[in-house]
Amino acid sequence: MSTIIDDAIFDFAYTLAMRDATNRTAYQPKENDELSITRSQLKHLAEPKKCVREYLDAIFNKEESKKSNDLFDECEKQVEERIPGFTFGNAQKLINMTAKYMFITAYHDDAKRSLFSECHCPMDSIILEYVIRSFKEKKDDLNRIFTNHSIELDEKGYVHKDSGRVRWFTYLREPGWSRIERENGTDGPIPTQYAIFQEMVKTLSEEVRIFPLEFDYIYWG
Repeated sequence: MSTIIDDAIFDFAYTLAMRDATNRTAYQPKENDELSITRSQLKHLAEPKKCVREYLDAIFNKEESKKSNDLFDECEKQVEERIPGFTFGNAQKLINMTAKYMFITAYHDDAKRSLFSECHCPMDSIILEYVIRSFKEKKDDLNRIFTNHSIELDEKGYVHKDSGRVRWFTYLREPGWSRIERENGTDGPIPTQYAIFQEMVKTLSEEVRIFPLEFDYIYWG
């Protein structure tokens, strides 16, 4: 059962995460959109906030936390649909940063800490650049991860697209994290660019025996 302090702590984490998700040029709703609202109003939208709260409540449930990838997928779709102008990139940042801030309440307790083991690392340009640098000398892992997502790298590390070829790190950088979208709207799968990033983070995290969410605490910046 929710208590006043539980609600206050979640509200604090959610408000900080919303700032992260919409900071500077990260959030750019369409002009003349009748549903467009100001950044200061975003945190007060009840339905997306409820979705994120339910996701975090599920994470704190031992059985539900095992399904966190499916829970993330459903939560992201709902958040994206309910916040005018939000992209997949904005929504993942809101959800994952809320989880990151809520993790502070659990990290000192091994049982509670483990509930966050499958949570995603928030994707932004800073942590992405760290991941890219870390994979410069990991050709085998790089090929394995891209192949897992049905993308073959040539011997020079290029991804071949209909529009031409790009280096693997350019593929991950473009579009920028806040512009990433699902194909076919929210009916589409999680964007490949994001899925590859998460698998790269998981590979690096396992090397130092931490969770992807903890990876962001240690290596962001």
